[in-house]
Amino acid sequence: MLGGLMITPILTQLSDLYGRRLCFLVPLWLAVFSSIACSFAPTHGFFLIFRLLAGIGTAGYTTIGWVLCCESVTVDVRTALSVVGAFTWVLGMIAVGVLRIWISNWRWLYFVISAPGLLTLSFYWLLPESVHWMITHNKKNEIKRYIQSASGFNKVDIALDECKSSAEKVNSAKKRKRTFIDVIKNKKILFHMLIHCCIMMIMNIVYWGLALFSTTLSEDGFTGFFLSALIEIPAAVVTVPLLKYFGRRTITFWVFIMLAFSMAAAIVYPGPGNFQMIFPIAAKLFNTIMWVTEPLLVTEMSPTSVRNIFYEIMLFVPWLDLSLEYAQSVMHTYSRTIRVAKTISRWRERCAS
Repeated sequence: MLGGLMITPILTQLSDLYGRRLCFLVPLWLAVFSSIACSFAPTHGFFLIFRLLAGIGTAGYTTIGWVLCCESVTVDVRTALSVVGAFTWVLGMIAVGVLRIWISNWRWLYFVISAPGLLTLSFYWLLPESVHWMITHNKKNEIKRYIQSASGFNKVDIALDECKSSAEKVNSAKKRKRTFIDVIKNKKILFHMLIHCCIMMIMNIVYWGLALFSTTLSEDGFTGFFLSALIEIPAAVVTVPLLKYFGRRTITFWVFIMLAFSMAAAIVYPGPGNFQMIFPIAAKLFNTIMWVTEPLLVTEMSPTSVRNIFYEIMLFVPWLDLSLEYAQSVMHTYSRTIRVAKTISRWRERCAS
């Protein structure tokens, strides 16, 4: 969480200056190598340092990665990204659970989970730059190579002269770059930003809260964990037709309401059991749907000139909230430990006297 707070505001600005591709690959590789290093950490201090670096990398590539994905595909394809993302995310969660059954040593488990990340080194040759960024920065030669490569891959013919004239029109009409100050000065943008910050904050708290307590949903621990992970696949699949026939805003609103009722029922009926398990799993389903629709809504509703800054703030505020909650929990635990230690010390003094 601390790593996310440190890197998110900086990296989004760098991606506007130097491109999405570079600002995606560097944090990605930092997360991969730091995670592998965690399995070899000689002390707890080194482990925390490597985890901090891994957090910086993970927050960086997830932030830039979503913007890069949305800028690399058409609007009708963006909904399909949810299914791909859900399958890969759930596959990773299931892999952790399965490997935990067979590997008891945490170092080996950490290494086996992190080592496949080395395959991402091939992204240096496979991953192209964002077309939107190249057009905005007038990278004519790079745009030409991209169009030629894309047209060859899709087996279509594109008139480069027409693309060039269109790009020149966009560049001639391009407005000045906006900053965070410009965002907060616009009352309408600021209003929507505050609303979506609250939504993202709730989504983060619900998701990670359900993830942490997933092992307590069943008596054996593994059943609840696997169900909590697998429910994300049908959630992503059902989102595709919903997004096709309804708007992003409509789905986000009603799913948010159902998420609230599911969480309320989970509080009223706590504990492990088949009946009690229904409500947290339902909440996870609705929360997953929101993790598909809400980022799409935010990305598509924000103006191009402030999209990166807008999305940066959307991710920064939930990270800050989670970090403050964690710090409060640590301080509460620390204060309780101090009180217990003082009580034991007083009893020892009385016994000695």
